[in-house]
Amino acid sequence: MARLRAGVIVVALVVLGAQAARLSRAALQGAHDRRGLVALADRFPANTAYAALLARADIVSGRLADATSRLEVALGRNPAAAGLWLDLGRAAVGRGDSQAAVRAAVAARRRAPMSADVCYQAAVLLLQADAAGEALPALRCAVDLEPQRATDVYTLAWAVVGDGALIRQAVVPDSAAGWRGYASYAYARRADEAAVAWAHLVGHGASAAERFAHIDFLVKRGQGAAAAKIWAEAYGPRSDDLVHDGSFEAEPPGGGLGWMLGGITGARTDIVVRADAPDGRRVLQVTFEGADVDYQHAAQIVPVVPGQRYRLQAMVRTEGLRSTSVPRLTVRGYAQCPLGEIGGRDWKGTVPWTAETIDFDVPPGCSVILVRVRRRPGGRFGREISGSLWLDHVAIHLLGDEAV
Repeated sequence: MARLRAGVIVVALVVLGAQAARLSRAALQGAHDRRGLVALADRFPANTAYAALLARADIVSGRLADATSRLEVALGRNPAAAGLWLDLGRAAVGRGDSQAAVRAAVAARRRAPMSADVCYQAAVLLLQADAAGEALPALRCAVDLEPQRATDVYTLAWAVVGDGALIRQAVVPDSAAGWRGYASYAYARRADEAAVAWAHLVGHGASAAERFAHIDFLVKRGQGAAAAKIWAEAYGPRSDDLVHDGSFEAEPPGGGLGWMLGGITGARTDIVVRADAPDGRRVLQVTFEGADVDYQHAAQIVPVVPGQRYRLQAMVRTEGLRSTSVPRLTVRGYAQCPLGEIGGRDWKGTVPWTAETIDFDVPPGCSVILVRVRRRPGGRFGREISGSLWLDHVAIHLLGDEAV
């Protein structure tokens, strides 16, 4: 239990520090000194709030016997006050009376079964009293009643318990909200728990936004193959073409490994119908409106295999593109991938539908790349850009050892 005690000491100091701060504020409002607060408690014995303030001051100052006596009297007048039971438990912890602390924590929970704060404070007491078996359900109560406490609850559980299987079984609520909170905690604090948290969340019906969040977590960690598997479960396999909906025939899913399309002042991004579309009926259209824009608002993250050679292909049409800096189709490494940006030809003027081809080698350690339309800000003169471009039939194929 040495690890348990060491972890709880930090928690206890934080809790007592917060209580001391609240005590100081209340004391300043209700009395100018301890004598004045005692006078108020004696004058209004039915108002146990004054007794509670004095008891907390006694706990912080180490007068544990005085605090215990005061709290027992207050509880005789107001036995339903969960806060008084919690304070009694804190005094018991200070005296080293673990059994009394456990009884007080259990009593507090019984008086306020629907209070997330009481559940959490009772859990801290129980952990301080070496009663982990009773503390874990109290932590589960706290996060179940108030999901926004997830980070605090799981941080405490891992600090003093450190057993992932036990925490998942005894603390995480077995619900979509419970596993959503634990997944968010895992993404930020414990990456090794993300896969099991995601599996449980899927079992409760993960949303598209949650799927995108998990894919984003995977690609940022360079786990392209795992991200592709999650994507395929929802949108189907990509066969030999790695680009999702390269002909823009479906509505973009809004994240994950689909097209990410956005607007920017001075440039519009739309999917439009064109009778001359090279593949299907719809194409991507980008319209520049005479500003010096930094455009990178049509992009897709694509999982790849390290050490392989690929070919990116697309069909492009332009009309009236004029600037010292014009857009191009580019590919570069994403997240942990060290692949630098590789760009195709400059798109300028008015050009009918033309094939674009970019061959590139994926370096070792790279499993995710980013394909996008890129236009960088221009130089000193002629930097504004106007005109339009259309993009269709975007595809990436593995070349392997084929001659280029």
